[in-house]
Amino acid sequence: MGGSQSTPAPAEPLAINNNAPKRNTGEADTVIIPVDGSKQSEAAFLWYLNHVHRKDNILHIRHCQELNQGAPLRSEHSYGFQSQTWSEIVEERKVEGMKIVEKYEGKLAEHNLKGTVEFSLADRPGEYLIDQTEHLKGSMIVMGTRGYINHCHKESNVVRVLHCQELHHSAPLSGEQFKADSWVDQMNQTRADSLKVVNRYEQRLKERNIKGSVQFEVGKPGEVVIQYADRFRGTHIVIGTRGFGLLRRTILGSVSEYVIHHSKIPVTIVPPETQSWFF
Repeated sequence: MGGSQSTPAPAEPLAINNNAPKRNTGEADTVIIPVDGSKQSEAAFLWYLNHVHRKDNILHIRHCQELNQGAPLRSEHSYGFQSQTWSEIVEERKVEGMKIVEKYEGKLAEHNLKGTVEFSLADRPGEYLIDQTEHLKGSMIVMGTRGYINHCHKESNVVRVLHCQELHHSAPLSGEQFKADSWVDQMNQTRADSLKVVNRYEQRLKERNIKGSVQFEVGKPGEVVIQYADRFRGTHIVIGTRGFGLLRRTILGSVSEYVIHHSKIPVTIVPPETQSWFF
């Protein structure tokens, strides 16, 4: 999260969506929104209210200032790094943080939203955010993204489902070890597996009466997703991640990470724990 910036007033009046369909559980969402003083945080907050928020949702807005690990947290001496200077830095961060807290407390009150706003100092804001999400049993983190089918799908939306298979360049293209028949068999199997995926999602669209299409492509998945979004002038990308593995905070896979860094439109990352109800 970056430093404080002035935030322009929104260009259009805020229209909160209180009629978005709930999840199958009938439970309200607990939404975690990390913010700083930037216009990007402001835009993400207003975007959430416009497109995702339901009146029963509980918002937990968190602002975390990162402390440089290289700076001493304790000092008993006046020489070298001045402990008073460090105290002043911490105090300055606290003042900045409380201004942001007051700002978003005002926004909760202004829009009659249930929730909390808190400020913290931490070495790793990303880890703090994950810990807060687990502690609060959050069902969604909003950082310029949103949920989809059970949160904000509208009948007028057109959903285009894309399945992409990557052909690895490590496959031998020449020489005696290359067996053309084996390569053709592999291609045919890949196509057959992909058609099963296409058929499955075509059925899901039909069951939910959702307008759209399902398509199979060959190429590097991350690049294909971005090209596909551009081609169809997409307004939102939803992509699942396979899991955290041994490192709990290694959140994104290579494809989803590529999409986030190259997308010009909002991206929703859906972790395995919520994929059963998401689509």
